[in-house]
Amino acid sequence: MLYFGPETIMPLASAAAAAVGAVLMFWRRAVALVRSAFRSLRGLCGSRRSREGPGAPRADAAEEGTPPPRL
Repeated sequence: MLYFGPETIMPLASAAAAAVGAVLMFWRRAVALVRSAFRSLRGLCGSRRSREGPGAPRADAAEEGTPPPRL
């Protein structure tokens, strides 16, 4: 059986608490970073709409005469 004493667990718990605290302090920035990275990766997939930007009209919307949806 394995035994992890306090001298082993406390440094690990302290490091985990520090990591969680840092994430909580910078939560909004972390989410914004993840979103921007996701958008960048999504833009690399090569779709025409992503290259033209979010305000570019869709081909089917131009045919129907309806404006493109707002993102």
